[in-house]
Amino acid sequence: MRKIFFSLVFVIFLSCNISFADLTFDGGYLGTFAGDTGANDSTEYTMTGFSLSAIHEADSGNSSAQSIYDFSSDLIGDQWAIFDFDFSHTRDGESYSYARSTGFVNFSLSAETNYLFSGSNQLSGPPFNKIWIVIADSGWTTRYVDISLYATTDDELLDLGTVTDTLPAGSYAFLYDYWLESDPMGTTDVASATGTLTFQLGDPAIVPVPGAVLLGLFGLGAVGVKLRKFA
Repeated sequence: MRKIFFSLVFVIFLSCNISFADLTFDGGYLGTFAGDTGANDSTEYTMTGFSLSAIHEADSGNSSAQSIYDFSSDLIGDQWAIFDFDFSHTRDGESYSYARSTGFVNFSLSAETNYLFSGSNQLSGPPFNKIWIVIADSGWTTRYVDISLYATTDDELLDLGTVTDTLPAGSYAFLYDYWLESDPMGTTDVASATGTLTFQLGDPAIVPVPGAVLLGLFGLGAVGVKLRKFA
């Protein structure tokens, strides 16, 4: 019976002490811009941590941009982080009018970590519209992801799909750029675009929480009492 008891102890110990990479926040920047007929407006923000819930806007004439941020991370050791973005852009038909949401997040990983990103940008009206996504090391010598999508036809959907992979231990930058602009020669047609983007580091589904650990210990105590009766 003691062998069974200590075997259970070992199994629960392993289940409650899974090793995860620690994520370290190394800085970040979020920018929302709009321009129209030589005038520009912007809302710029320097990030102070992984977590954020905010709406940033920029308006210039008939061009406008809105960026909605919903970022969250593990409260116990920063073992995962999720960054959700929603973008709304409108620009008029004047030459060089635009609406743009762009930024970057710098982070470090103590061990190999999986990541996931997905997103899209739906154009309504004539182009141009684009998405640019980059994941690179902190020195920008290696780009693990470098995706550029351009809308060249009316009402075109840009779709990143879902990309998953792993990053080795190290320091990195995640950069995004969603940009709606007019033809430099000018056009009389207005256009708008709505975009989404999700970037995830680690997997929150497999990080043990204190409640699960306590439940395991409670179950272990019950097994100990039961075994003691048969000793």
